Amino acid sequence: MKYAWLLALVTACSYVSIDPGHRGLRDHELLPEGRYRIGAFCFAHRCDRIDDFDVTFSTEREHAVRAVSSEGLLVEVDFTLIHRPILMELYDLRAQIGGTNYAQYVRDAIVPEARIAAAAVLAQHSVLDLAKSKELIEDQIENELRKRVHDQHVEISSITIEHLSSPALIGH
Repeated sequence: MKYAWLLALVTACSYVSIDPGHRGLRDHELLPEGRYRIGAFCFAHRCDRIDDFDVTFSTEREHAVRAVSSEGLLVEVDFTLIHRPILMELYDLRAQIGGTNYAQYVRDAIVPEARIAAAAVLAQHSVLDLAKSKELIEDQIENELRKRVHDQHVEISSITIEHLSSPALIGH
């Protein structure tokens, strides 16, 4: 037993666990949740690398998106964007973002596109139409956003308008 630590060191292996709601990516291979051996003596040489991606739906809340309605009136909207990475495109997503920081990628690339899509859709409608047709406007923003990010490896689940305001709506 005097050299048990040496035996443990010689046979040491390293493992990575992929949690529920996540997927691993080893080279081009998509891995489900579970425990994976990445090598032995990883402190001494290069072992396999498994990148971990949270593939559950995530929420981004955007406040004070401003636009000008079709009649030239200021409109401000708060909305919620629900999204997740497209499972079968994780390899391409990792290559595009240069790593696994999906949350930062969404903040830097997808949210600005959502703001632009919202402003573009709001500009096509009158203030009263915006106030009366919230679900239609949400659908149009979703469709516009999907067009804008079709090659970005992100699934857009929904856009929900949380608040819509305009000086023109006061008293209506």
